[in-house]
Amino acid sequence: MSPKAAKYSFPFILVHWLAVLLIVLLLGLGWYIQALSPGFTGRTFLVEVHISLGLTSLILVTLLLDIFPKYRHSAS
Repeated sequence: MSPKAAKYSFPFILVHWLAVLLIVLLLGLGWYIQALSPGFTGRTFLVEVHISLGLTSLILVTLLLDIFPKYRHSAS
């Protein structure tokens, strides 16, 4: 299969990399939260941010899986 056979639209690629960035950010944030002491003042806020970003990434990944077959360009 040639490299041009799997060309995707720019919005699809943008959403893909946004989802990847969010997932990497979530991994780092999760490890950081685990390293904090339980009495840390901002821990609750960070957990809430982690949950919000996790739900956002879940929506993005679901969107990607839904539109994947629809936005694939034919080979040029």
